[in-house]
Amino acid sequence: VSYKRQRNTAPLTRQYFLITLPKMTDKAISLLTSCGVKQSDIYETLDSAVKAASASEEGPKCWAVVAANGTADAPNTIIKALKDGGSRLSIVVAASTGPVSQVQVLRAMEYGEVYVASTDFEGKAAGCVKECLFFTGPAVLLFTPAAVTKGDAAWTTFTYDPRREASGSAFAAEGDKVRKE
Repeated sequence: VSYKRQRNTAPLTRQYFLITLPKMTDKAISLLTSCGVKQSDIYETLDSAVKAASASEEGPKCWAVVAANGTADAPNTIIKALKDGGSRLSIVVAASTGPVSQVQVLRAMEYGEVYVASTDFEGKAAGCVKECLFFTGPAVLLFTPAAVTKGDAAWTTFTYDPRREASGSAFAAEGDKVRKE
């Protein structure tokens, strides 16, 4: 919001400027490629990534980049994809507006042996992608712009790495507040 006085006689008027953010899925794809993921291993639909990942247990991960849609069935869709896609499937859910529901990624932890993370693009997103590249199982990542979660008391930045299960620290939240959904 900016304020502009017209000829010093009129009262202040508000002018609203629409800021166009890049499509969050494009931002996620850019992040993946900057972390070394080949463009040919990135799919813009969940179905195409599941099909590619389930074709063989050999080869690199198949990354699905999807927009967060907030539908009630979204967690079930992700769980089904994890079952059908096998160990090579990684799903990046890119959210662009708040409040952001973390149910999709939290439910993925119930599936077992899935690397799960929820963070902002500007924070630990690149580190999460790099961890996934060395993880032998499937992964579900939720990324959002920091501005979307700023001030959201319910937002929790976290990772869940089943490789740390034996040490009792598979779930690691940033900060002392953990979202309850």
